[in-house]
Amino acid sequence: MRAKWRKIIWAILAVQLLLLHLLLLEKAYSLDYLIGRAAGHFNLPYFLYSRWRQLTVLGWLATAGIVALVHYRNYIKFRRWCIGQIRIVSEESVRQSLREAVLETGIERDAVRENGAQGGGIQGTGKRAKSFLYRAPGIQEPFVMGFRRPILLLPEKEYSENVLKFIFLHECHHIRQKDTLYKLFWVLMQSLLWFQPLIYLLAALGNRDVEVACDEAVVEGRDMEARKEYGYALLECLRQGRERGQAYSAYFYHGKRLMEARIGAIMREDRKWDRLAYVGIAVLLLDLGLSFYRVGEFLYQRYQAGREEPLVSIYEGYELPDHFTQSAVSKMTSLEPVGEEAYREELWAEDAYPQKEYAELPYAAEGPWQVRLRDADHYSDAVGLLAQRYLSYFIDWRWAAERDPETHSEFQRVESVYWRMLAGDRQESVFAVVFRYYVGTREDMEAFPEELARKARFVCEDGILYYAYFDWALQIRMVKDYVFQLEGVAEAGQVLGAFREKYGQADFSDVPALNLANEVRWPGLEENPSSAAAGTEAAESYRMEMRDGALWASGGDGVFREVPVPMEELLTRGDEMDGQLASLPPESCQMDARKQIIAYGGDSGTPFAVVYYDQEKGDFRNSVVTEKYVGGRRIFVDFPENSQDGFLIFTGERVVWQETSILFRTRDGGETWQEVGAAGPDWNQSHSLTMDAAFLDNQVGFVTIRSSEEPDIWRTADGGEHWEKLALPHVPEGYSIAYAPERQGDVLALYVGMEDYSKYGGEKAKYESTDQGNTWEYKGLVLRK
Repeated sequence: MRAKWRKIIWAILAVQLLLLHLLLLEKAYSLDYLIGRAAGHFNLPYFLYSRWRQLTVLGWLATAGIVALVHYRNYIKFRRWCIGQIRIVSEESVRQSLREAVLETGIERDAVRENGAQGGGIQGTGKRAKSFLYRAPGIQEPFVMGFRRPILLLPEKEYSENVLKFIFLHECHHIRQKDTLYKLFWVLMQSLLWFQPLIYLLAALGNRDVEVACDEAVVEGRDMEARKEYGYALLECLRQGRERGQAYSAYFYHGKRLMEARIGAIMREDRKWDRLAYVGIAVLLLDLGLSFYRVGEFLYQRYQAGREEPLVSIYEGYELPDHFTQSAVSKMTSLEPVGEEAYREELWAEDAYPQKEYAELPYAAEGPWQVRLRDADHYSDAVGLLAQRYLSYFIDWRWAAERDPETHSEFQRVESVYWRMLAGDRQESVFAVVFRYYVGTREDMEAFPEELARKARFVCEDGILYYAYFDWALQIRMVKDYVFQLEGVAEAGQVLGAFREKYGQADFSDVPALNLANEVRWPGLEENPSSAAAGTEAAESYRMEMRDGALWASGGDGVFREVPVPMEELLTRGDEMDGQLASLPPESCQMDARKQIIAYGGDSGTPFAVVYYDQEKGDFRNSVVTEKYVGGRRIFVDFPENSQDGFLIFTGERVVWQETSILFRTRDGGETWQEVGAAGPDWNQSHSLTMDAAFLDNQVGFVTIRSSEEPDIWRTADGGEHWEKLALPHVPEGYSIAYAPERQGDVLALYVGMEDYSKYGGEKAKYESTDQGNTWEYKGLVLRK
């Protein structure tokens, strides 16, 4: 087989290898369970293991980018080194040999002409002359360099006329076949598949056949005597020795081992089978056959779907279990309440279930409210499956009818956020469950069944996708070995209250309550005004959107005005520890009936400044806060009472994980600012990164600091002149990341988490205060979303 065809085979196999890795990553469903268990064991944040595929691809591409940058740096360094010492070849005999090689290989009208090599490789005279052929004293062997307009470099060596002829023929074939681009392809593939040993084998085969293909092209049609002359030319170059070549250039000779293969190829007029090449062809044919098989299977399934009998509802003839009634709550509270570890102690106890072969069970689940499991010790699987069955009754019975719950890895559409056994034993149990159900778009949410919508709380994530969250109690009974039945459904809060009323000691303080109240969040920038966050009048009246790369904002009159600051400056930060900004951070903006203001800047090129809407002037105005500080990481802006008195907290001057927080105040709507002093810890006390900041009014404010030991919260009662550190009661172990308090009715609510990735999500310890945050009362754990 000719080497030029083998080159193509290796390249196709490399692309196939890349696609195979992407397919395996997409289809690795079995890893979900293992990663979830490991995440639970190590208490990893939910977003890490729920998005492990995205994080894996991100890490993969980040490493690939680093490898590619290393290759690029080496190439640029090598290219500059070569260009810095080259000179135009002036020997007429050498130029004549090149002219003959150009004419013989037929590249005169291609890359050579583009490089000014018309007429034998040189055009023009003097220092500005363009050339295709150069000499470089520092190189040890001839080679072609460049991609779009390649050039040919010769070392400062004397070659015989015969050797020089074959060198030029070989290198001209490299140019004709665009081998430098082929080598660049292998660099890119090795960067993408940096972890795969097979890609290095394929790259070695491809780079080998790059040289062999040129050798075959040179000796094609020549007799054995000419082939011997070419072989002697290769041996003469090998005798002179060489340095290791770069991966981005095409060389004339390549060391002893490769040279043996090349000489063997040029001396054989017949083409022997290359076993690796034919294995590659077999793999490609197998893949092609599998592709045809998949297409045929898909078409057959479509054909069978048209012939199948209409689905029959699995719910037909069965009544709903007792749900959301007082009797359901009474049945649940008739079971004895249990502690937090009861599930592990009761259901995972040794010999908890009869050891029977699953296939030998003489019975199956009956009706939609029963499921039979393969592993009876995983009682929690029954909870999720039966919750899915209950939801499907109202949402999509056809979807439930098409799936077998015994293969529940493909059945499950409910994602448990939290669950805990409240009462009972292995025969009958009550579980408190917080789970979410993927709804879809806003239109799907509006079409959600009303009976379920009244018991759900909807959350829009990523600005597009909607989820329905449920906080329920489910009563599950094991009617036979491995068979579980849904007995009742009720609101978790109602059931917990009933347990507390009936059993005074059963306070269940460890059970978090789902908190899905409408949080005060910044809706962010919008390309389409119709996609603005809905729900409050302020969100409809005061908002921002992008138009042709500029920021526009509307006031209470609904009229949009262009913000007179370029987006590049609005997204500028002096310290990019958290990454470059893609949108305005919510804490640096306030857009409501009280104030419309954006804080930005904080580096040497863009000073710390604000742009705000002036009600009297009827337009946006810009004001520099200070040019004293640079290296800003985060900015917090707050006008808590009116449009004239406001606060800005600038965090920056970071050294590793230590920084300062500086408080500024305005009394004229943002036109002028005065530096008050340190926000939180004083100047002489270094502190970790600032997590959050907020003012309740013009006197009381809070700053929270990142901590790994205990919540670090600072409070001021005099507008930032003085700060004192707060101490919280009953802090659960591991909860140390605090956020600024929020108003919830007549009380202040403060949340403390274990991780710093989300203010409004995850499990939090909740505290409440009725005296403006001076003292706090622990209210237990809650789930925020």
